[in-house]
Amino acid sequence: MKIAVLQKPCDIELREVEAPKLVADFDVNSVLVKVRACAISGTDLRIYRGIVRTKYPIILGQEFSGVVEDYGEEVENISKGERVVIEPVVRCGKCSYCKIGLYTLCDNVRVLGVNADGGLAEYVKVPEYAIHRIHNNLSLEEASLTVPVAVALYAIKRAHVGIGDNVVVFGAGAIGLSALQLARLSGADKVAVIEPVASKRKLAEKLGAYETFSPKEITGESMRKDLGKINVVIETSGSVDALHRSINIADKKGRIVVVGAYGKEALLPTDLVVRKDLTILGSWLYPHVFQEALSLIAKRLISVKEYVSSKYPLIRIKDAFEEALKPETIRVLIDL
Repeated sequence: MKIAVLQKPCDIELREVEAPKLVADFDVNSVLVKVRACAISGTDLRIYRGIVRTKYPIILGQEFSGVVEDYGEEVENISKGERVVIEPVVRCGKCSYCKIGLYTLCDNVRVLGVNADGGLAEYVKVPEYAIHRIHNNLSLEEASLTVPVAVALYAIKRAHVGIGDNVVVFGAGAIGLSALQLARLSGADKVAVIEPVASKRKLAEKLGAYETFSPKEITGESMRKDLGKINVVIETSGSVDALHRSINIADKKGRIVVVGAYGKEALLPTDLVVRKDLTILGSWLYPHVFQEALSLIAKRLISVKEYVSSKYPLIRIKDAFEEALKPETIRVLIDL
């Protein structure tokens, strides 16, 4: 089978290797998936560029879907040929966090495509619990984009976004655009998006943003003048400057949810955090919300088709990453 291997930062190559097989008495709870669609995510790009470190070589790709090829003898209620999307969080099931259901905080957590081989391969072997069936009305391509919706959904839940809230989202990538749609779905009054790329701001407006802004044209005062009291800020961009601006923009008693991957430490204006009585929350992965995110896409309450900027076959993986690195690109989809 063909796989795309990241040898080191900015060095990805296509290889031909033997396809994985289920081993009797060992893979009894595993499922072999023929990958059909895999998106290049923001995390993939940060690993590719060396901003987020991992162990090389590695197969990237955490946003992928496909068809069940085979399964272990203890796997139940799964049939060959079923269309599935993968929740790429692998846990140990034994640590104290796993035992109380906090599997994304597992002491030994691995995320496929981040610190374990992921979906940029023709076949992937995954645990049974990672499998989610795809609704009949969804394409494999749409389903492959469940991860950014799930990330945003958990962030919105962490922020307790509700009726009447005014929300600001930093970043109009797949996670930011999902947060925009989910905030509106949760009853937010006004949702504004801050994004430097004009084409992404335009898409945010299409998906329901009350207003969009370039980072160069905003201050806390100007934002509050346009939106009123800003109750919630969702920071998805991974920019330290955006995190500082979040603290400046949020109103007193505001809630800030940090989603972005920074790859470095950020010094925060703690005096301002204290004086404004802010709540700053981390949002890590998507515990217990992946299926809900998939259902929201299937019910057409969240639209993800617009996220796909272009498509490439696996054999053009280098070209695909070059395209994905362009500022205006949201998601490049790999068809396998």
